[in-house]
Amino acid sequence: MVAAKDDYFQYTNDLSSPATHCALVTPSDTVDLTEITRAVAFTAAGTLKVTMQGGETVVIPSGALSPGQMNPMRVTRIWATGTTATGLVAWW
Repeated sequence: MVAAKDDYFQYTNDLSSPATHCALVTPSDTVDLTEITRAVAFTAAGTLKVTMQGGETVVIPSGALSPGQMNPMRVTRIWATGTTATGLVAWW
């Protein structure tokens, strides 16, 4: 099998670059994400309780973020309690 061609290999991987990884997220009140996100997406709108990279834990109200899109945010945890949005995907 031939490796996929990457025309962008010479560019720096920074926050303005496209994400190189993603994973489905199961919200947890006790476990941090394995990677700090660069964006979070979800399929069904609802509240999202997160701990930001800066340390703040906030409940983002339903409607403040767009479902079906990558919402840029640096998150260390997505909480089960306080999160009603579903179909969560972390991008980094």
